[in-house]
Amino acid sequence: MINQYFQALFMKMHRRMIQAFIDVALFSISYLRGYLTFLCLFFVLGTAQGAAGWYIVEKSEDRFGNFSYQSTFIQDGMMRIENERSIFILNLNSEEVTLVFPQSMAYWSGKHDSLQEAIISTIEMQLKISMAQLSDTERQSAEIEYDTLLKAMRSDTIIHHLPDQIKFCENNIEMNLLGFQAKGFDVLIDTTVYEKVWVTDQVAPYSSHDIRQIAKLTRVFTKPSIVTYYRTSEEWYEIMQHGLIMKSVVPTAIGESVTLVDSMKEINIPSAFFEAPPDYRRIGIIELIQLTMGDDKPEEKPVIAPTDRPENRNLYDMPEK
Repeated sequence: MINQYFQALFMKMHRRMIQAFIDVALFSISYLRGYLTFLCLFFVLGTAQGAAGWYIVEKSEDRFGNFSYQSTFIQDGMMRIENERSIFILNLNSEEVTLVFPQSMAYWSGKHDSLQEAIISTIEMQLKISMAQLSDTERQSAEIEYDTLLKAMRSDTIIHHLPDQIKFCENNIEMNLLGFQAKGFDVLIDTTVYEKVWVTDQVAPYSSHDIRQIAKLTRVFTKPSIVTYYRTSEEWYEIMQHGLIMKSVVPTAIGESVTLVDSMKEINIPSAFFEAPPDYRRIGIIELIQLTMGDDKPEEKPVIAPTDRPENRNLYDMPEK
């Protein structure tokens, strides 16, 4: 039987309650859309290789042919993840997170647990407002469901074991990606292939960093889904350890969504790169919530690969370590 956390994520909810939840829940709706999809996908364990810095660029194409890019920098317990809209910095040692909003020239920095509680409290407030509009019968049912959901969001259980319905099976299909041999695996839910991934054990950029710590610091940004559920399981990490996921394909009835490592390089990354720009304004938690709820939506701009950005070009052109 699927555990309580999984049940809470996929419980049947009242339509108005769902809309209230979507309106405020999780940064993936606006600025941080896609962060944890990439992060949970490409971060895996590996054998120790020292404290080298890595610059990794991922490219994603959805089933409609839309492209997006994300770059990840990691070195000495620090991570910086950025896409076309936002920058997200993790300090794995101090458990601090920094969110940078280039459009507003602003940033927030603080402990992950204070950010998590602020977001959950905002969600809780919006849910109470919505529940007040329901009939007594609907409200009683909704209160039970949402109490379960909020408890799950506040739970300390991050890495878990999967139910019997979800399995990972090697599919005997190998690929050569960026010069690395990668083995293929199918993610099965019952008998349906939900995702295909290709993993190489010939390179492990994240080897000296703790996956559980990353899962802990980024959990608040994760949009609840089946994918994020099984990618934070013991079974997932056991199969994916000692390497890097080079490609993912999620088949659907109307096409495939494909994410792959477009390029990567081992480099020395300046420590200042893991800090907010010095001329940016520091904001408080209330303004942060307002920004992430879409009060400062950036203008739509052409997609630019991370390697073509002026601030990253010098890094990428540096000689390999």
